[in-house]
Amino acid sequence: MPSLLLSIACWIPCGLASAQAADPADPPRVRLTEGQTQLRVVRYEGTEGWALRGLVLLSLGSDWHPMGARIVEDALTSDVPELRLFALETLVRTSPSALRCVLTTELIDALVERELAVEALGWRMRAVRVLRAAFPDAKLTAPEEWQEHWKARRTTFVAAPWTAPPVDPEARSVASSTLDRAFDLEKAGLELVLCIDSTGSMQGTIDAAAAACDDVVRVLASFSPRVRVGLVHYGELGEIPGGAQRLLDLTSDHAKLRTRLRALVANGGGDFPERVEKGLEVALDGERIDWTWGANKLVIVVGDAPPHDASIGPLLQLARDASKRSRGRSSVRAGDRPTDGRSHVPQGRPATICCIGVGSAAVDARTEATFRAIARAGSGTYVPLTLAETAKGRATPSDRILEHVLRFAFGPNAGDELDAFVEVLLRARRRGWLR
Repeated sequence: MPSLLLSIACWIPCGLASAQAADPADPPRVRLTEGQTQLRVVRYEGTEGWALRGLVLLSLGSDWHPMGARIVEDALTSDVPELRLFALETLVRTSPSALRCVLTTELIDALVERELAVEALGWRMRAVRVLRAAFPDAKLTAPEEWQEHWKARRTTFVAAPWTAPPVDPEARSVASSTLDRAFDLEKAGLELVLCIDSTGSMQGTIDAAAAACDDVVRVLASFSPRVRVGLVHYGELGEIPGGAQRLLDLTSDHAKLRTRLRALVANGGGDFPERVEKGLEVALDGERIDWTWGANKLVIVVGDAPPHDASIGPLLQLARDASKRSRGRSSVRAGDRPTDGRSHVPQGRPATICCIGVGSAAVDARTEATFRAIARAGSGTYVPLTLAETAKGRATPSDRILEHVLRFAFGPNAGDELDAFVEVLLRARRRGWLR
């Protein structure tokens, strides 16, 4: 005979609002139908990267069909800490009423046996939050208390019955382009060239980029195994031949990017403006950068000084042309060939130009204005990056670089799922949950 606690939990209809107070930080409720949940299950099981799987898990939202439990369980019992983190966060973000319908015995086993045993206190408390939402009458905190509580109830546990969520015309649409973009990155690949000012004032930024590049590429590669990275630096004509130079052609040997950045010593740059246009010319030059015709292409311009006034017009035109004209070698890579043997040429893709304006305390207004214009012309986005001292527990420059590059790769149409992914990942990094 189930306990009174579980009897109460079992009859609570999933469509009813929970009596438990909502966390002010909780996102808007997203109600998935059975078919929408099934689509996410299929997408999760059709890929292997932890980042892409984590994004799919977060897209389940606050109310989802119990069939989604199998992918949450798969992630929660994974040996990949990042994937476990996103599975746990998915349960945290599930409404209490829906949670009591989707939790299985195996999921609760994983919460009690694995997540309550994690060394990081904050991580354990996320698991406790899930358990408290599932068993609201149990006022427990310590792992051993929850272990005893679950041991006494495991054999009689029955999830609450699931009912289809009501149609809410005011509810936010769950049709987001974020997952479509993520799976396009996986299929078509991503090629990224960092185009960075290497004059004297940029050493701190170069060092921050070198510190961030391993994490950036690791996360991108978990979305798209076919990630290639390259490096261009620019300065003045008298200091760099031609004003800009390719330091690394596009390569899948990602460690080379860190090596080249660490070896890059900032120097020169007597007057304020720099030859930004020369850097972009080299980055977009198919003779010097081996772009692939069918891949997603991203150029990130990073600097703390604007271009010379005379070069702004041609520079903006260069960015506009890059965002409209397909570029790259037209030969088809093995991964692009269909299995039926028919000839196939992938659709050519232009480049997107994004810009990061750098300042020690604030980005120079002229630099910001011109970098915004370059990004707008290149169908990309602009963000500022300050290198001021970071308080303990706050995002570091490396964290911000990781966030900016992720947002650049997904584009301006990415929805709430990407916001949630970035929030969860950076919080875990700041708190030391991921080593």
